[in-house]
Amino acid sequence: MTSTFLATLLLSFTVFAAIQANEVPCSTVMPDDVVNDDVIADSGPCVLDGVTVNGDVKVENGASLTTNGDTTIDGDVKGDGAGAISLLQGTSVKTVDVKESGAITVKGSTITAGLKVDKSVGGLIICGSTINDDIEYKESDGAFLLVESSSCPTNTISKSIKIDKGTGSVQIIRNDVGEEVSIKERDGEVTIEGAELNKLTVEKVEKKVLVDGATVEEAQIKENTGGVVIKNSVLGTLDCQDNSPLPTGSGNTVDDGIDQCLNF
Repeated sequence: MTSTFLATLLLSFTVFAAIQANEVPCSTVMPDDVVNDDVIADSGPCVLDGVTVNGDVKVENGASLTTNGDTTIDGDVKGDGAGAISLLQGTSVKTVDVKESGAITVKGSTITAGLKVDKSVGGLIICGSTINDDIEYKESDGAFLLVESSSCPTNTISKSIKIDKGTGSVQIIRNDVGEEVSIKERDGEVTIEGAELNKLTVEKVEKKVLVDGATVEEAQIKENTGGVVIKNSVLGTLDCQDNSPLPTGSGNTVDDGIDQCLNF
């Protein structure tokens, strides 16, 4: 065995060991710990209570994640084939990027960049939280709930919400969104109630669409097949095209109604 081969083998082992050393198993993390590497959860439940993670948190292989007690994650939460992910009680994280995983709950927490959910099941619930970049919910099954209630305070959503395909209801109730809400090719009822939006796009939704008591600067309602009802709302531009049946409504104030909504 040559010295060159031995040196290469030793280097490979060293690199592998370094990579492994940069992933701390969640099961070894105690409450209030400070972790200067990535945390990985790849089996069973992972609970981070008052923990500071100066890296990412990775959730895989059906493992679940619950954070609380003002946990701070300086990097991202990355779910790939995870179970439920719950970010609770003062959690702060840069980005949440989840695919092919279970239910997502964000309650009383801050996401300083974006929230992405792709090809997941179980739904997404956001309560009393601040999200400073886009929310993307794509090809996912389960309800999207942004609903103010006695147990779910209003959120601060600075940018856009983009919902594309998948099944399950979409409810945005008494929550304002800084930029656009876009819902396309969704198989589920859509309710926009008591919300203030810059722009609303609802396109190719197969079930009922209800806009009630909303304030929207620009709305595009196109090619929906489950029925559209718009009532008691204030809209700047309301552009309705190729919906079947025709949209209906009452009690609205519309500056510029277009096509099917010309007389709204």
